[in-house]
Amino acid sequence: MGGLGGRDLSIADAQKMYDITQQAAKKDSIDEFVTWIGLRE
Repeated sequence: MGGLGGRDLSIADAQKMYDITQQAAKKDSIDEFVTWIGLRE
């Protein structure tokens, strides 16, 4: 899920999400259930 709250989603962030998803698909389990990318605190 990206661009929550109307925030822009950069190509670099989308690529990072894709890479994380592809790595998780190759494993029997995931390292982290939630990964926040570009979160402002």
